[in-house]
Amino acid sequence: MGNHPRRLLIVDDEPSILTGMRRFLLGRGYVVDCAQEKEEAEALLDHGSYDGVIADLCLTTGFGPDGLGLIAHARESCPGARVIVLTAVEGETTEDLARDLGADAFLRKPTALAEVARVLECLLEARP
Repeated sequence: MGNHPRRLLIVDDEPSILTGMRRFLLGRGYVVDCAQEKEEAEALLDHGSYDGVIADLCLTTGFGPDGLGLIAHARESCPGARVIVLTAVEGETTEDLARDLGADAFLRKPTALAEVARVLECLLEARP
């Protein structure tokens, strides 16, 4: 691992999840940015360079898995970033779509923070 701290973007519409995950990952030495809305997340991706993105799929109530577009945006803006989808959305179709768009891992809520961090660390270590 290099000298620079790894930068993460966490995207979730629930403030309590953002706060808990941010605190947990800061404690593990990451630099963490958070976004509650898709537009905010896309702006951050356009102006920052991230090692990892952890995103929920349902960011706008009533709009279904609108976070799927965010995966594609992350792939374009930060091609080297590892993308983890963390969602309560059920269904193989959604998981397949997320993977087709470039998600590296698909976790279902609730997943323990330690497990999210373990998956993230494995993905980052495996990166060329």
